[in-house]
Parts: sequence; C-alpha cells; structure tokens
Amino acid sequence: MKNRTFVYICCILAAGFSHSVGAQGQCAEPVNINADSSDTSISDGRTILRGNVNISQCELDIHADEALILTRDRQIQRVELTGTPVRVDQNSGSLGKVNATADTVDYDVVGAVMVFTGNARIIHAQGEVNGEQIRYEILNDRFQGGGDENDGRIQIRLDAPEQLLDSSTPDAEDS
Repeated sequence: MKNRTFVYICCILAAGFSHSVGAQGQCAEPVNINADSSDTSISDGRTILRGNVNISQCELDIHADEALILTRDRQIQRVELTGTPVRVDQNSGSLGKVNATADTVDYDVVGAVMVFTGNARIIHAQGEVNGEQIRYEILNDRFQGGGDENDGRIQIRLDAPEQLLDSSTPDAEDS
C-alpha cells in the first residue's frame, strides 16, 4: 500500500509540475520528492508532506518543513509550503538565478504564480525585493509586494549594470 501511494503521489506531482514548467518550454524531467513522511487522501486530492521536504525538477528546487499539495483531475492545482523559512531556488529566463525565502509560499501551479508571505525576500540577477508579502508571476517575471502593518513598506534594490558603475566613477585627475 505504501508503494502504491508513493507511486500515485509521484505521478500526480510529475504531471502537475511538468505541465506548469512545460508551459514555459523549459522542462520535461520527472519531479523528485523527498520528505520524512507523507499522508495522501486520493479521494479529496490532498497530499501532506512533512519534515525536510524537498521538491525538485530541472531548474526548480524547493525546501520546506511542510507541503500541502492539492490536486484535481490528477493535476496539481496548488502547493502550500511552510518553513523556517521556505526556500525556493530557480533559474529563470531574464532574471537568471532566483533565490527566494519566506515563512510561507502559496504556489498556484495552474496560474504560475507564487505568493511569498512573512519575511519575504527574493534575490535575482538584477537586485533584491524584500517585504511582508511578494507576489511573483513566473511566466512574465513580474513582482508585486507590500510591507507589514508596522512599516507598511516594500524594499527594492536594483543593481546597476557593471558598465554604468565603471563609467560613473570619476577619475581622481578629473576632480
């Protein structure tokens, strides 16, 4: 029974993640899932993974303490991740390598949107975004964010291209 449930989980996850990543034309590899334990209810499409959760496929690598995977018609609809923190690493088209952390991540697989909540931080090749909540639209590399009720602000750092840094520093003899 354990093996059948595990195979079912792997098939569901592979179908769901391949569909979402495949829509970007980036990956047709299987999904690799590791956790200390799992609990699957086939009838309601819920899988809970607990302890040292790692979900990886191609350029996507997710680490969390717990994951709730919701499926419908054998396709992943949503993945809810919690951790201290949840860590998501992905190589993304125009942004290069993206490293993100947050207390929780709600991944709408169908809509290709990740919402990072609680101490959210996303670092990418062009800079960094910090806030209480950051919404990341994967297919078009779009970020939307906001601060918490204490300071209510989002922090964004955009790194200057190297050529601008080199040309903007005045020479000592020009001063």
